[in-house]
Amino acid sequence: MLNLTYTWGNWLTAMVALGVLYFSLRFLERWLGKLEFLGLYKNKIKEFVHAVLLVFEPLVLLVLGVVFILINPLPHGVGLGLIMLVGFAYIKSYFGGRLIQFDKNIKPGNRISIGGHEGIIDKAGRLGLRLKTGKGQQFHNYSQILNDGYLVFAGEEVGGFYLLEIAVDEKENLYPLDEQILDVLSAAPYVDWGSKPEIKYSRKIPGTLKARVSLMEENHLYDLMELLKEKGFNVNVN
Repeated sequence: MLNLTYTWGNWLTAMVALGVLYFSLRFLERWLGKLEFLGLYKNKIKEFVHAVLLVFEPLVLLVLGVVFILINPLPHGVGLGLIMLVGFAYIKSYFGGRLIQFDKNIKPGNRISIGGHEGIIDKAGRLGLRLKTGKGQQFHNYSQILNDGYLVFAGEEVGGFYLLEIAVDEKENLYPLDEQILDVLSAAPYVDWGSKPEIKYSRKIPGTLKARVSLMEENHLYDLMELLKEKGFNVNVN
């Protein structure tokens, strides 16, 4: 008869192995966002890795929980059960978030309506969505979102998010163009650093960058464009 025993060594080994695999997938997801040569396939691969992570993360917790119980079934099982009972609302919201985030439209920059509350998705966390609204930031946990339902207005940049095409006239640059633009943005008080600007070089036009920027107020777009022009950049809104 097969007699398996589990020790803290088994638990630590499982934690390290699964942790390395998990963070490797996270690194791959971020690395894919910086690649340009994959073209149309990049988004599909990134979406696949994101979907794997949505399933893999709770699977890691499940495996570690099972091994933890098997080390000493009675006390560990009772202790873990009590923890799950106390944190049931958070656990429910966490697993609800796994389901909701399979919707590829749930991402920063898209406008969403949740139970009559409308705003722009600022961050999709593990327990809920942080929205930017005209009254400030709001947090909606995933359990609430599942109960109230939601509607995403996807398709283009909305609200305080803007996609800028920035170029510079021929001149000697002392340091990289993306760093110069970040310096200009850091001097603008109306840039929302809660959503860090994303800047990457254009594949099609040398010396041109794409910058995705979030502003405190929509009417500050003109001010930002004027500031960049004063610093010698040519700016267009995509």
